[in-house]
Amino acid sequence: MGLNCLTIPSTLAQSSFLVVPTTAKLSPVGSGVTKTFLIENVSKEILAVEIYCTKREIDIDGNESQSLVEDDFLLYPPQIILKPGESQSVRLTWVGDPQPPQELAYWMITAQVPIPVKTEEKPETIEQQPSQGIRVNISALFNHQGAIYITPRNIKSSLVLESVSHRKNDEGKDQLVILFENKGTAHQLLRDVEIKLTSNNNQNQSIILTKQQLNSVEGKNILAGNKRQFIIPWPQELPVGEVTATVEINR
Repeated sequence: MGLNCLTIPSTLAQSSFLVVPTTAKLSPVGSGVTKTFLIENVSKEILAVEIYCTKREIDIDGNESQSLVEDDFLLYPPQIILKPGESQSVRLTWVGDPQPPQELAYWMITAQVPIPVKTEEKPETIEQQPSQGIRVNISALFNHQGAIYITPRNIKSSLVLESVSHRKNDEGKDQLVILFENKGTAHQLLRDVEIKLTSNNNQNQSIILTKQQLNSVEGKNILAGNKRQFIIPWPQELPVGEVTATVEINR
């Protein structure tokens, strides 16, 4: 499979088209290998759109990189032009490994691309002849990313709280380092996470981290086989030192 590193631009304007569904799961084999998406132009201008897929990789600190996927999917059509209010169906078919050992994560990128428009320049004098040029409207481009998961049978996430530890940042402030690991074969979203911390020096000193303290954790995605580290300020209610942690997550 040929892969090229990509930097996907963020949305530059209000949505000019809709993609339904916004996320999808495909089977690696059988009748579930194909999914149909509907792309609708909700703007007042003609839009040109191209569709392609990228493979997702997320490092331990949550930084995501994407690589263009050329051989694992068939997309038809890969480019479309939509008039205002017009919609078009797009078929996405998995043609990659029919037996992946775990869930595979991708993005389907639906990207608005500029449309060259011929323009005619007005002559400054009667003797001058009109000349043609090309004007490209790039003032309002929009990109949509939809999560695509290739899901073999019997996959399951298995999230564990691998460790909690203390560290000081560059300013000397105390911080709590929380390390999760997904040992399973499917991704896990961190929703309604509850972490209880108990001081190893005093078993009577325990706290449950608040939603505000865990704001950077809530909703984050840990892909199959991945680790994810979160660093938050050390809780003022707990003495600095070694702690024991238990976790509950809404699955």
